[in-house]
Amino acid sequence: MDGNKDIIKPSMEQSCRPGILFLDSNEAMLIRSTRKIEKCMLIAAHGWDVAGARLAGMRAVFVERLGKMLYPLGPEVQISELNMGTIADLLIAMPE
Repeated sequence: MDGNKDIIKPSMEQSCRPGILFLDSNEAMLIRSTRKIEKCMLIAAHGWDVAGARLAGMRAVFVERLGKMLYPLGPEVQISELNMGTIADLLIAMPE
């Protein structure tokens, strides 16, 4: 973790299976962080991951990639963008 910004990377949980990745990282984040879940954000390129984050109360960013799409029945995400530079700019400009 980095000062005021709690950043949990999936590799920190040693998990790479999509169904387990979100749950393991989310549980670890809640245990390690004092932030409320609605202040947390998941950035991912898989629709089911961002849908799960949104349904859990987190904010989410969908990284658009060829062949990947948002889960059609999932809640709306804060950002859905192809260009990582644009995503970074939007995140920097986003209010906390």
